[in-house]
Amino acid sequence: MTDYYINLNYQGQKKPNEKMLDVISKVTKKDEVIISVNSNNYANLQTVTRILDENNFNHLSKGNEDGSKISIIAYLK
Repeated sequence: MTDYYINLNYQGQKKPNEKMLDVISKVTKKDEVIISVNSNNYANLQTVTRILDENNFNHLSKGNEDGSKISIIAYLK
């Protein structure tokens, strides 16, 4: 089992959606994906959940104590 962590708040070289697609293409049914997103970016949250849905993932969301970030935990169906 492998855990993949994706921080979509990080301003790296790749676009966030491309980064996420790269990672989830490697995921197997034994793996877990944890995606961190700023909670004030609703459009980004919608995009993340849409991509997960389209790629056959179950997912759930969990906010941090101050409500500034959301972690989305995903597994292949």
